[in-house]
Amino acid sequence: MMMEYEFQAEIVQAFADIYPHLYGKLWMIKNDPRGRKQVMFYRAMGLVSGVSDLQLFSNGIFSGIELKTQGSKHSKEHLECQLLWGKSIVEEGGNYIMSDNYDNLMIFFDTVIVKKQTGLFIIDFPLAKKIKLDN
Repeated sequence: MMMEYEFQAEIVQAFADIYPHLYGKLWMIKNDPRGRKQVMFYRAMGLVSGVSDLQLFSNGIFSGIELKTQGSKHSKEHLECQLLWGKSIVEEGGNYIMSDNYDNLMIFFDTVIVKKQTGLFIIDFPLAKKIKLDN
């Protein structure tokens, strides 16, 4: 099974190859502090739970991209937190995708960058499709 960081590197490299003119418009968020002391330190500096792995800013629109790997396991609470983050992005006029599928991520990039669509909230990860957001 591919590790999430390997999948993320594959996605970032493909994005760079397809959209070289958008260098710097797709970036990662390191949101996995180790240990209670580091969590408290990073929270004091603005760390927010659930923030997407990758962020994209294109055509004046912000998009959150949460990457998963096929077959990976996550708690319902963890996925719910990530989906609530995505929902808040969309409520502010942005886009969000949670996916474990390379081709669907490339379609998402095309839809956001070339077709300039907004308000997309895409859940393309089997475990997350079962979660109902109350908020």
